[in-house]
Amino acid sequence: MALRRMAARRGWPVKMYSDNGTNFRGADAEISRSFAALDKRAVQEKASHRGVEWSFIPPGSPHIGGAWERLIRAVKTALRVVLKKRALREETLLTLLAEVEGTSSPSPTPGSFNNDDFYLRRQWRIAQRLTDMFWQRWIKEVLPVLTPRPKWCTDEQTIKAGDLVLVVDPNLPRNTWP
Repeated sequence: MALRRMAARRGWPVKMYSDNGTNFRGADAEISRSFAALDKRAVQEKASHRGVEWSFIPPGSPHIGGAWERLIRAVKTALRVVLKKRALREETLLTLLAEVEGTSSPSPTPGSFNNDDFYLRRQWRIAQRLTDMFWQRWIKEVLPVLTPRPKWCTDEQTIKAGDLVLVVDPNLPRNTWP
């Protein structure tokens, strides 16, 4: 169902990566069976079909998915702190998650919300206040540590004889770079 919601919000993905959890393996098999049952000719006539290439990381290698696993942990931590012991209605939780997912849309925030909104029974206002609280934590705690890691994205040549290098020595005076 999450894949379906993602497809409805952003368009159908072309490539997905995930760990080898049984839920992901089962979803892959279910999607493959569903597409196999379609009349491919009819689909081609009515719409252009793009299949999903689903790549799984090797079993027992969670470090390969480290980037997304770290983001998942950051979201869980922020939600745990923001929600505390609150048991939200499903619609309120889904609204909160959709709001914190965010977009690059320039649309304004839909109002001003504070903790008094928790005492009202308006689930939309509760979701909006929780969204504000989530983003405050996210900006303070997560965004500062999301730095690009060019080491893994570019090919770097190793140092060889004759290369110009900059030596950083904390024992040298300021602005001295041998």
